[in-house]
Amino acid sequence: MNLRSLMSAAFACLLVLAFGCGEDDNGGDRIGPISYLFDPAQVLGTSYEMNLRIDTNVRVDFFDAPLAYDHEIEMKLDVDFIVGEGGGAAAFYTVKEASMAPVLYLPDGSPGPPTPFINLIYQELVGKVFSAPINENGQPGEWSGIDEMFEAMRAKAEDLFGEELDPADPFLGTEVAKQWKLTFSALYAPTPPSQLYVDDAWKGKREASPGVMGDMTYTLASVENEMARIEFSGELSAVVDVEIDLPDQPDEGETTYEVATGTLNGHYMVDTATGLAVRYESGMVLAAEFELIDDEDIDLPSNKVTIRDSISAALSPK
Repeated sequence: MNLRSLMSAAFACLLVLAFGCGEDDNGGDRIGPISYLFDPAQVLGTSYEMNLRIDTNVRVDFFDAPLAYDHEIEMKLDVDFIVGEGGGAAAFYTVKEASMAPVLYLPDGSPGPPTPFINLIYQELVGKVFSAPINENGQPGEWSGIDEMFEAMRAKAEDLFGEELDPADPFLGTEVAKQWKLTFSALYAPTPPSQLYVDDAWKGKREASPGVMGDMTYTLASVENEMARIEFSGELSAVVDVEIDLPDQPDEGETTYEVATGTLNGHYMVDTATGLAVRYESGMVLAAEFELIDDEDIDLPSNKVTIRDSISAALSPK
């Protein structure tokens, strides 16, 4: 190779220096390697605004008594990254706005009467703060404050309407609080096993819903303007003998998944400078059967639940 050819090759590499220079299996240029690891030096002391939307559709056939509801949740949150108690990074979320538009369906499948009081209860979220430590891989630890938020909403519901507020159960139950923790954990892009080239893929596991795990495949789909697009898809299955808390279930006994199948897919847009996902989109479809384990040996009817979930989150610097 002559000097001019060497200079041309060097210049070609400089064009992709931010992402590296290599060749794919077909001999073409590959974009990579890149890394989007969480960088506390870039994040600590910074504040963001998050817009979050959750659309959920649930159908439950529990002991031949159908229960169905839809809801749309929209939230605006302030996200502050500060030094945590142990000296590491921590993310604090402050709810600035919150609204819920629920629809509860009657046994015949027709929409029930409006339930604006549920949106009123959700206003109790405004001003509440919850948080989690962020480890060296940019993943959140145990969430604090979310359980307390739901306790405050339940207390508000009882103050307004008394203890028997059955229509609010699907939106205030313990399973919903667990799902919120999983949702906010999912907003953090999974850490890659190493530096990646575009089209590289790797495997991982993720709890998509309480008691339901996903065998996931993540792919670095593209990189542009210091933003990495991470696409994901996975198959869902139930965790054996995990107890779940469903609305209107009998007080006696335990409810566990017998089988659960479904899909989960979506994508992240990750700021490679900070490792933060500035955009998250996901869709989940879960079909499951569950059983009630009682002290008595009785023949129980088949019980099924179908959940469709769509989540969109956008993070922008303040």
